[in-house]
Amino acid sequence: MKLTPLALLLLTACAFVAPVNAQTLDLDGQWRLESDALTESIAAKVPGYIHEALLTAGHIADLNDEGIQTWSRHDYAYVFEGFGLPAGWSPSGASVLVLEGVDTFAEVWLNGTKLGGCNNYFRTWRLPIEAGVLQADGNRLEVRLRSPFAAGEALLKKQAHPLPGEPIRAVARKPQYHYGWDWGPKITPMGIHGSVYLEPADLTRFEGEELRTVSIENGQQAMLDVNAIVNSGYTGKVTLEITIADAERKRSFAREAIVSKGQRTELNHRFELDSIKLWWPHDLGLPHLYNVELRLLDSTEAELARSAFKVGIRTVELDTSPDDEGAHFRFVINGKQHFMRGANLIPAGIFERSLSDEKVIQNLEAARAVHMNMLRIWGGGVYERDTVYAWCDANGVLVWQDFMYACAMYPGDDDFIANATQEAIEQVLRLRKHPSIALWCGNNENSEGWHRWGWQSGLSDSEKTAVWRSYRVLFKEVLPAVVHGFHNIHYWESSPSLGRGDALHTTRGDAHYWGVWHDAEPFSTFNQKVPRFMSEFGFQSMPDIETIEAVWESGSADTSAAAVRGYQKHPRGFKLMNDYMLRSYSPASSSHDWAYQTQLVQRDGIVMGIRAHRMGKPRCMGTLYWQLNDCWPGISWSSIDGAGRWKALHYALKQAYAPVSVWLEHKDGKVRMCAVNDLGTPVTLPFTLRFLGMDGENITRPMPYSLTVDDSPIEQQIDIHDVQFAKLYANGAAFFVLEYPFRGEVYRQVLFAREPLAMEFGSASPEMTIRKAPNGTYTIAVETSVFAKDVVLGASAEGAFSQNYIDILPKERLSITFTPNSAETDVKFSLRCLNCD
Repeated sequence: MKLTPLALLLLTACAFVAPVNAQTLDLDGQWRLESDALTESIAAKVPGYIHEALLTAGHIADLNDEGIQTWSRHDYAYVFEGFGLPAGWSPSGASVLVLEGVDTFAEVWLNGTKLGGCNNYFRTWRLPIEAGVLQADGNRLEVRLRSPFAAGEALLKKQAHPLPGEPIRAVARKPQYHYGWDWGPKITPMGIHGSVYLEPADLTRFEGEELRTVSIENGQQAMLDVNAIVNSGYTGKVTLEITIADAERKRSFAREAIVSKGQRTELNHRFELDSIKLWWPHDLGLPHLYNVELRLLDSTEAELARSAFKVGIRTVELDTSPDDEGAHFRFVINGKQHFMRGANLIPAGIFERSLSDEKVIQNLEAARAVHMNMLRIWGGGVYERDTVYAWCDANGVLVWQDFMYACAMYPGDDDFIANATQEAIEQVLRLRKHPSIALWCGNNENSEGWHRWGWQSGLSDSEKTAVWRSYRVLFKEVLPAVVHGFHNIHYWESSPSLGRGDALHTTRGDAHYWGVWHDAEPFSTFNQKVPRFMSEFGFQSMPDIETIEAVWESGSADTSAAAVRGYQKHPRGFKLMNDYMLRSYSPASSSHDWAYQTQLVQRDGIVMGIRAHRMGKPRCMGTLYWQLNDCWPGISWSSIDGAGRWKALHYALKQAYAPVSVWLEHKDGKVRMCAVNDLGTPVTLPFTLRFLGMDGENITRPMPYSLTVDDSPIEQQIDIHDVQFAKLYANGAAFFVLEYPFRGEVYRQVLFAREPLAMEFGSASPEMTIRKAPNGTYTIAVETSVFAKDVVLGASAEGAFSQNYIDILPKERLSITFTPNSAETDVKFSLRCLNCD
């Protein structure tokens, strides 16, 4: 069976495999998948998912199909048989089977003996194997997966009270987006998504290692705490050796302790380090990292365990102190309050653990390229893999980390709470060493849903009390206790803390503002609804045209086609995009032009919101739009589509999110210049302002200016003194051009008096001249005799343009570079603009 382009895109061959200790027996690789849904067993990779195996075997051709869910209503067994033990490994000794990720409900059997069960995607399972169960050769390991729907329905029957929201997913400790969202498909995977291996029961290992910054004095000296939990296979005196080093020097420390076989022991050591280099977000300084190595030695100085990791010396606080209006919500790094610019991150794929590290990091690199300094890892997805946090550490990008709960009310029974507690402990211990972690947040919109989405309707008073009690236990008791017990980072109960229906939502806490989009409010609402910290706001757009043509089965953006409608998961999405478009733009002449214009509308609205938030500094201290990326090539609020191509919004973020940004805008019938600076030190910025006619002729000479921008935003009115100039501008026959340099790039803004809907740009026919360099990079020169509005270049291959969706002035020749992901690719280019022939 031939796979569709979408299936090929989602079926990745490069699996993420966790490192395995040298003393272990690796069981990853080719397994078999058995099920009553199959007439015979099929090959299945571990780590992997059943849908990947079904795709490869030809049982599934298209993942954009509601029928895909029927496969998840069956049970499956992953079988690995015939493996033997390596030399020196005795079958008579006790061992441990480690499964680093199971999705989600499973029993594990070895040679006919049940080792235990699994019921949480987010946990590592360590199942003891009694002596004699393993054989020297011919072992058979089975992971018997139960349908998440059958398992969920069984759990729902045991609930003592209703679960408002979406109960079938609320009872499952599984990525919530697996059950569908308004930007993603309903594909509910099953599988073994982490590595599987055997290790000796008496293996000594570290767990949850961290080097904690206790305090910093004068930016020169730090008090540090080493903390590590030792799971010991040894009894007696041990020495913990600690080495901290960078390129300039190396320091070593040691402490002694007593450990006991089969016990977990927490080891701590506090010391001072002078002449330190601090870790900073990339826009405040360098994210300096130290190499830390921990070695545990027995009484004979033989090594029992070793761990190496990187740390940054820094303090991060969330300041929520009261003020005259309500309360602050601002992040303070090394004593400096800092404005956060970023986005919400969702999983990079449906089968996210099968994606290569390179694919996942691609989205992060795109965030860093447009000056983001914070990413919120959203609670309906996954705790990301280690390489994501390591990348954030190395690149100075802070992480707002949600626990994995979203848009539902969750159980409060003893079994669920015990499972959730263990999950939280494992994840906090895993991630606490990363200097990029800035906040732990309990959930996404659960409190808001309970109080404002009608979830209490139809419940008795006793049921309401029981539901809210379950909420309080998990999000007000268990999760904060875990964070405070194992990490020195702030815990925030729920995002948003207050919804837009609460009159106080702009005065305290963080906000999700969805009056724009869901309530069809105009983009100008962003200027009035400026909160203390905007952690979600967004607007939908279509994917890139090249993605539509290459991946969508229809190859078309025609929204009347059933295949196209399958990519839209929001019930009012097409109508809302069109309604907003017609407020600012003329009706599109084709479906592809319509798709292109949705990106312009998204860009215009989100950039307006970002600028309002930045101008609200220091009252408002952060803006994180929804959403950075996609898990498939669907229609969503992302700025990067599911094939990795940047939308108009993402290109615009280079200027909108630059640490120092200047722009022109209209206010009260006047033109004003705005400027913001997040660098912490004053910046003097040169810029030019000119006034051009539609024919490209200068009506005024380029006027050089210099502007000094400090921490406070600047707003200045631009007067058009000449009456004739003012008339030309008002009639749309002339426009402002603002240009300024920042860190090697020249940023430009073209400002007209009216929306494109009311403009007469003339008909443009830009021409391209293409040159390919020996290194595979392309240079595309674009020139036009008539003003060309929002010129976008498309490429047949994946890669990155230096700029795109740009206004090209009459008689201007502009050079754009394109770097394909593969240098050997022969790339074909297309060009589109708002007023092209």
